[in-house]
Parts: sequence; structure tokens; C-alpha cells
Amino acid sequence: MSIAYPKPDRSTIKPNGSKTAGDGQIDIGWNEGVLSDGRPYRAELWAYDQLTSLTVFFSTVGLEQLTNEAARELLEREKLIRPEPNASYRSAYARPYVDSAGNAMWSVNTVLADEELVHADAPGPFLPYGTTKSGPTFVDIERDTTLRWSFRDGDYLVWITVPLLTNEPSPSIVDLWELRDGQHAIITNRYQDVPEWLELTPGEVANGAAIWMARRVNAGYQVPEEPADASNIWRVMAGDWLVWVGAPRNAQPDLRGGAMAALAKECLLVIGEGGLSLEAPIFGAPQRDGFPPEQLAAVRGVVAEIRRRGFPRESATEWYIG
Repeated sequence: MSIAYPKPDRSTIKPNGSKTAGDGQIDIGWNEGVLSDGRPYRAELWAYDQLTSLTVFFSTVGLEQLTNEAARELLEREKLIRPEPNASYRSAYARPYVDSAGNAMWSVNTVLADEELVHADAPGPFLPYGTTKSGPTFVDIERDTTLRWSFRDGDYLVWITVPLLTNEPSPSIVDLWELRDGQHAIITNRYQDVPEWLELTPGEVANGAAIWMARRVNAGYQVPEEPADASNIWRVMAGDWLVWVGAPRNAQPDLRGGAMAALAKECLLVIGEGGLSLEAPIFGAPQRDGFPPEQLAAVRGVVAEIRRRGFPRESATEWYIG
């Protein structure tokens, strides 16, 4: 059974943008995301005198006995903080906290820097107070659709599936591409829009596409016996998700929230093209270990929402288009 973790609510707390006679604390910025177990968190960066600190709020559900040491390990494991090499001071202080909605939370505070040393970094990014953070965009890819998504350096395209033969929705990553300027993806469920260089096999088509294939065979065309297989070709099943993650920006599709998740209502052919070089000869090959912190937070947020939405209504046991 999935656990519904409450989201930290700080709506009744007024941030302090400058020092006052009665309060020397300055609130710098905030961020929100989802931990790897689906638990929402809120991180707040602030300074007091010569100290810079980070406070992270998250639900106590299932973590009722959290210790200071375990809290520090959690912050590092979730990449909310990044200790400086050879840092001798690694602090964390976890205290129970009741948020503005009456939910039981942990408030975990760690000192990032003092007047002499930097102990750790908080990758963030942190938004100024008074701004709001939009979430990922969710869309459906319906039948008879072809899309072209153009990418930028640092974008990712992630293929996520939700297996049906499980007790609860458990989204998992099938594959991912780390992308560059000049690269794009063709996403289609139309046989008419498959690039000419990619030949489909008779077993990969159905309905109207099967009639088209039969005409080709009867006309003497040589069709392949085995499906084409390459790192830049994905055969996405109905009910799976494509998640485009990148720097927040106005784009089409909408990436203002840093991510766009598209549900495949029918099977899709996804073809990556462009941008290959001697340094990156394989399309989409990751250039680093794991996601950068901002993209990691975006992927976690999408996965949590996919889990909340439950099992897909669409599914397929075999891949085909048509």
C-alpha cells in the first residue's frame, strides 16, 4: 500500500528579508521537491550573523525515531547537501516540528558555512521568497500523433513504465538519454511518419498499417525479418511515460516547471537524431553518473505524481503501431 506523506506547509511563516533590531536572521531562498521514498520536502536557506544554514522539513511518518546522525546521512544521500572534501565539521540537528497545517514534521538544520570555513554546499536551486514554483506539465499523447522535440545541453529524456502485475503502482526507469544542443526526438504512432531509413517489420504493425505493409510485401519490397535495434530507437508501450527534464523555460512543450511528462495512450516509436561527435558517438549516452540535483528533484517529483495517479488505463502486451 502506498503511503500518503503530507507536504510541509509553511504558509503562516513570514520570511525575513533583512536584519532587524529584534531579529538578525536573513531568509535567502527556498526550494521544494520529493525524496526518493516519495516524501515531499521543503528546504530553506538562511543566514544568521556569520553562519549560513539550511533547514529541511519533511514528514515524520515512518521516521519517528530519526536521529541527528541519520538525518545528516539522509540529507547527503538525497543530495540536498554536498560536504566539502575533507570537511571536519558535519552537523545536523533534527527536532520535531508542527507545520502550518498541523502536520508532524522533522525540521533538520545543518550549518553550511561559518566565518572561517565552508563545510558543505546546498545545490538548490533556491528561489527568492515571494516567487512560486510551478510543477511539471502532464500531457497525453493520443492516437494519430507525431511530435518533434528539440533539446538543449543538459536536457534528459526518461522512459518510465508502470508494471501492472504488482500490488501497487511502482514506476521504474526503462532507459534515459542525456542530450545536447542540436539533438531532437521524433515521437510517433503513425506509420506514415516513420523515417525512411527505418524499416518496420510485419510484426510491428496492425490495423491500417498492416494493410499498408501487405501491399508493400505484395509489390515485392524486401522487408526486414527482425526489428531494427539501436541506442537511439525506443519502442514505448501504451501506458508508459516519456519525461523530458531540463532547465525551466518557456517552450513548446511547456518546460516552465522544469519537466514535462507525456503519457503514451498508444504504443510509440521514439527516434533520437542529430548531435553526434567523436566525443559523444552514441546518441543519448550519459556523460555523468546520475542526474544533476535539479533534474533529480524534477524526476522524483514526476515519479511521485505518476505513482499517485495509479496504474495506467492503457496497456499493451506487444508493441505495434497502426
